[in-house]
Amino acid sequence: MTAQRISTCIETSSLDMDVDPNQPCSIDVLPAELLQDIFCYLSPRDQYNAAQVCKSWQENVHQVALERMAVIDASAWEKYVNLQEHGLSFEGLQFPSREVLASVAFDLVAHVENDQGLSIIAIPKGLSFSKLLAIGRALDVPAAYIWDPVEPAIGAVETKQAYTAILSNGILHGSRSKTIEELDKLVQEMGCEVPSVSDLLTAMIFNKVIFSKRLFSDAPWTYSLTSNSAGGRRLAIGGFAASGFYVFSHYYDCVRVVGGAGGLRKF
Repeated sequence: MTAQRISTCIETSSLDMDVDPNQPCSIDVLPAELLQDIFCYLSPRDQYNAAQVCKSWQENVHQVALERMAVIDASAWEKYVNLQEHGLSFEGLQFPSREVLASVAFDLVAHVENDQGLSIIAIPKGLSFSKLLAIGRALDVPAAYIWDPVEPAIGAVETKQAYTAILSNGILHGSRSKTIEELDKLVQEMGCEVPSVSDLLTAMIFNKVIFSKRLFSDAPWTYSLTSNSAGGRRLAIGGFAASGFYVFSHYYDCVRVVGGAGGLRKF
């Protein structure tokens, strides 16, 4: 951020400021739009620290953090998916306000590996893993491999009501190569839930279709533990390569080495 850029912003600001653009000035007198411009250059972790300075900074950092998040609401579903055809409904869903989302999401975003950010996702009533597989195939987001016991165990299990989820776009810091017990404890300590296979797959499908972004990808290879089980084993999803995503047991060697856990908060 150059002095010329700051001066230009001050000169063009709609705020009535008695500031000489040719002289140094305190950051306290900068307009909100310029503060947000500055905060955009910070990593999520540094934004988190900046938000602790004062209420004004917190409000501006929250605004910047929200703009970084992928918002996948009911309108996104309606654009890409025939809800009636799949028996899906958003009846009763109350999407939280931006203020509520910001305060909840901001505590989580600083803990996501490689600053990959968050997705705010509306999950419809009636959603199941099998339906998501069909939706993914139709949107050119196929599965590269699904462990045989998965579909019989969880394929037909549907969500009983619509809800909103804030989901990390990557695994949490410090969660790679941990045992299931360690991952569950880590996620709980961060005030989160371990996401389900369907929560993660929803984020993966829509981020790929809307933003051309492969979450939990092969660069580097990454899997997230889920809350679902099959064949007596907890499941992991990820490794989203060009050929598609993988759903394995967490006990597979390839998953244990590069896997971790994403974080989820529900409304």
